[in-house]
Amino acid sequence: MKTLYRLLAWSAVLLPASLQAQTIAPNATTVLAPLAGPSSTPAAGQENIGFWGTDLGYTVRHNGNLRILFGDTHADENGTLIGWGQDDAQGTISLAAFPSGDAVDAYIASHPAPAGGPTWHGAAPPVTFRTNLFGMTASMSVLRNGTPLDMSAFRAPTGAFSNEGNGAFATFARNVQTQCSGGSNPTCSGGLTCDRGMGSCFPFVGGETSVACVLGTTSCLCVPVSGGGMCQDRSSSLYNTTESGRIAAIAMRNEVANASPLIDEVYYSKSWITNKFINSTVRTVNDFDPTRVNGVGNDYTFADGEWPTAREKVFLWGRPNFVGTNAANMSAKLYFAYVDMPQYSSSGNFAWVPKYFAGMNNGLPVFSTSQIDAKPLNLSSGGDGTLEQLDIVNQMSVSWVPSLNKWMMLYGGDLPPSVVQFFTGVNAPITARNPDGAIHARFASHPWGPWSAPVKALAAGDPAVSPPLEGTQYGSNGILYHPACSGATCVADASPAAGDFGRLYGANIVDAWTTPRANGAVDIYWNASTWNPYQVVLLRTRVTP
Repeated sequence: MKTLYRLLAWSAVLLPASLQAQTIAPNATTVLAPLAGPSSTPAAGQENIGFWGTDLGYTVRHNGNLRILFGDTHADENGTLIGWGQDDAQGTISLAAFPSGDAVDAYIASHPAPAGGPTWHGAAPPVTFRTNLFGMTASMSVLRNGTPLDMSAFRAPTGAFSNEGNGAFATFARNVQTQCSGGSNPTCSGGLTCDRGMGSCFPFVGGETSVACVLGTTSCLCVPVSGGGMCQDRSSSLYNTTESGRIAAIAMRNEVANASPLIDEVYYSKSWITNKFINSTVRTVNDFDPTRVNGVGNDYTFADGEWPTAREKVFLWGRPNFVGTNAANMSAKLYFAYVDMPQYSSSGNFAWVPKYFAGMNNGLPVFSTSQIDAKPLNLSSGGDGTLEQLDIVNQMSVSWVPSLNKWMMLYGGDLPPSVVQFFTGVNAPITARNPDGAIHARFASHPWGPWSAPVKALAAGDPAVSPPLEGTQYGSNGILYHPACSGATCVADASPAAGDFGRLYGANIVDAWTTPRANGAVDIYWNASTWNPYQVVLLRTRVTP
């Protein structure tokens, strides 16, 4: 089977560039149905499990199911979390019942929306949530060395993958700032730099609650930390000598974990200290060797767990933040790395040694085990080509689309001003909102690029326009709440942040449902979060060559 995949991969390299082009036309995206949240239809028997709203929703095929990892999950309309310090949820959709996009479309067509309401309020393939001993929505638990980790607000999964054997894995953003090692001459490992002029805002001093600051700043009462400073990656695209740049370059402690084979929502983890991959996404490939000229012979389809498995890899794309600020010369650039396929470990002690893309040499990609060597990818922008044109990058999803012979990325969207402030601090006033608050797409022949310029996959509209414009996602039959939208087909205010505008974020491609269509076109099935209502919506985008 792998030999056949390699032959198909070779043919992709030999195709003329004109045959590998792709476009997303205006109105190519269709809203299908609510997947999880206030407007969704619960799975049979799960009508009263204490589930109300959620976001994110990263998918991975594992053991015949589509496993879905959700973010902060609410038990009711008041924003009550499903767990204290552990509030992320997990569910599944049967791939035996829904093996393709056609099966998804057929189910939604046979479960239409009630008359008089939004036309997209039908039923999506039902998500069966994991439940606890009390029959209520279970929270995901992440344990390092046997100790449960705090996975409260702003700490959530960022991606998932499977080795198609003994392990389902996930990456988790916890974003715990790393201090230098103490002593008279504090240092950092992994080539990181100790900034001895940095401390923590009182009273958030030390441990996992540190809020970094520059000693002597007037922004807060900044006190020294026990480690003697903070560890930075000064090769990060966000680093500069301003206070904001020094804080943005701090390396964070995030987690990579494998799930218990007995209790699906329990994950055993190990730390991954990084800055450039704070905002990461993952995907497996069947056969990859960086020494192959022009990538001839690389098989980018999913790792299938079949022998030989030595060349199965995990691909990682990341950025140093969820938001950048180009006006402050702090672009959230894109980075790439790969890892040998790990095997399940009941202690979380599986192998994890990323090899970071460090540039090109005579047409071949160069990789390094040192993260400070990681170079940003070509994004078809001005100057050196690596500038990320969007400030609000949010979460990412990257998928190989075989019928296009291309990698496809979905990312971007919008955020409330308060969340932009959280990520950018003093740069919030000069951080640009994405045009139309849109989710954007990019394409590439190789995982390191060059990536095409961003194009809109789904535009939200401008929430500042009141009443909202019809035809936007804030108007009639839209998926985003706007207080000035009136009528039965406007979505209701369904967020604990009552009255806040809806926003698009958390794009995730459901690879298992990618479906080729006539004349070389392909339907990409994906989901996105909408903030208000606090839910995840299923969508379909037609990409044409």
